[in-house]
Amino acid sequence: MSLVKRLSEAPVLITKLPRLCLNGLNGLPDSAGVYFVLDQAERVWYVGLAVSLRQRWQGHEHLSDCRSNGAEFVAWREIPTDQERRELERRCIKFFRPPINDRMNNPDLPTIDFGLSPQKEVERFLRLQIQKRLIEMEIELLKPNLISQCEASLDGKITHALGTISPRNFVSYGYSAEVERLAADLRTRRDKERSDGISSVKGLKRSPVARINPFSLREAFDIHFDELSVGDDAEGEQDLEAA
Repeated sequence: MSLVKRLSEAPVLITKLPRLCLNGLNGLPDSAGVYFVLDQAERVWYVGLAVSLRQRWQGHEHLSDCRSNGAEFVAWREIPTDQERRELERRCIKFFRPPINDRMNNPDLPTIDFGLSPQKEVERFLRLQIQKRLIEMEIELLKPNLISQCEASLDGKITHALGTISPRNFVSYGYSAEVERLAADLRTRRDKERSDGISSVKGLKRSPVARINPFSLREAFDIHFDELSVGDDAEGEQDLEAA
């Protein structure tokens, strides 16, 4: 099963849910729903349900356990009926495998089962990062020709079964010396407030960062564009045969 297919089976999309810091739980709604305890990496540590989300978190028995594991947020989905809440909670616990819900059967750290070994997950992540860079590079290479195609068309855009492409202007501005001076002063003040501890952190996200072996990237680049060239040749041969 592909990762995309597995993710499509997720009962909820965590990143789209409303959330609050564990320090601001009084802001939770006084409504029924299912809640998710998250850390900076969007990992789910605990899933629960409540008739009143706000009251449930007044002295929650797992609050200290959540904090000790680095959890910082509570996200939630409001669901009015008891049966729907219980069904969603069950599905979410099965999918996200939050460790605090069941220490006996779940791993020590939150993981979603994609059917891959840890090493395969690492390899897949790096290969996707390489593909992402190749795709970004190829998009930039295609842009000038697509602008020409748009300008050559009668209605100024390209229509295809997959979608449409139309040109758009993106404007950048050069400002006066006074504005640039004020902007530089603002950057300096921001840096000073961070170093002095005056500013407060509004949010923090933890995410894996890939450093691609340049030889691997170059090899993938050659293979990728060789395959494109072969594909174009094959299409030409098919057109000749059809003619």
